[in-house]
Amino acid sequence: MDTTQQVTSAASATKVKNPRRVAAGKAIAEKTRQARDEQKKKLAEADPIIANEQLRKAEEAAKKAKGVVDPPQSMLISPVSKLLSNPQ
Repeated sequence: MDTTQQVTSAASATKVKNPRRVAAGKAIAEKTRQARDEQKKKLAEADPIIANEQLRKAEEAAKKAKGVVDPPQSMLISPVSKLLSNPQ
């Protein structure tokens, strides 16, 4: 085992920060915060528009599906008994 003690100084060493670098970091942080707030606002405005668009697409898909299930009345074949009772 090593029994030597570490030497520590009694005075604490404080690091001096570069004020320009600190100011630049604060400016970047503020720009980022403003951009995030602006994006939140735009997203909040776009939510109803997106919901309406999805609803419209769902309604169109439902209409198409209903058109496939229920063919137009002109395309339906008349019952045989109706054809026999009404000669043309």
